[in-house]
Amino acid sequence: MDKKWVDKLLLIVSILLFFVMSASFLIMPLDIYMERVSSSAVNIISGLCFWIPLVGGCIMQFFLAMRRKQWMRIHKKAMDSQKRVGVVSIFENKPAIVADLVMIISFVVCVAVFACTDGSGYFCYIIVALFVFSFCMHCILNGKNFRFTAGQTKMQREN
Repeated sequence: MDKKWVDKLLLIVSILLFFVMSASFLIMPLDIYMERVSSSAVNIISGLCFWIPLVGGCIMQFFLAMRRKQWMRIHKKAMDSQKRVGVVSIFENKPAIVADLVMIISFVVCVAVFACTDGSGYFCYIIVALFVFSFCMHCILNGKNFRFTAGQTKMQREN
């Protein structure tokens, strides 16, 4: 398998894992609505659906960072000029602009919904899931790993 495809696969798998982690917020309140399933079973399932993808997504990003650093050493490229990590960077590229805008809007809606409903209702969980996923995408799309994965072919041509 081509090394660029491995990097893209790691990126895609990490995004999918963070999506599953975010979607786990949607099953957290279901113990109230489900009469046939015990509350502890739903709590265990939602906990596993949160923690396993969260750890897995972080591991994928870690492996991608190690591959990026190794590629930079092999190709004698200066380490990233971007000193800030993705969590504190904003609007770094077109996909990141979309993720950042969704994150900002979902945060504002989340605060408004929680203020109006005192945090009750299933809609609160939907908004929290959207905010958490958009925050994950903000971190990934503004980060060095995404910039490396998206621009690896261009960097090779510059050699």
